[in-house]
Amino acid sequence: MEEGHPQNCQGIEGGGCRYPWKGGTAKCVREKTVALPFAEQCLRPRCRKEVYARGLCDSDYQVAHRLVADGIVTWEQLEKSGRAAERKRNAKEWFLGVIA
Repeated sequence: MEEGHPQNCQGIEGGGCRYPWKGGTAKCVREKTVALPFAEQCLRPRCRKEVYARGLCDSDYQVAHRLVADGIVTWEQLEKSGRAAERKRNAKEWFLGVIA
């Protein structure tokens, strides 16, 4: 069992433990698996990690970033296909947006 995990956990409906890896978006609490509130999940299907950037978790973002850097695909293509979210403005752009 992982640290801090109840030894008698049977997961949901006794189907076994569903305690996620470090950084997951759910946690085992008294034999139940509950989603953490307000945690955005990665856009990639079956990925339960928390969003890092552009709607993707850290590892999926790195894959997408490498594909874009290698010229295989563009961020616009990924956005149109629903495989990435729009880039959010950084703090400098947000503050300067008031002037423009």
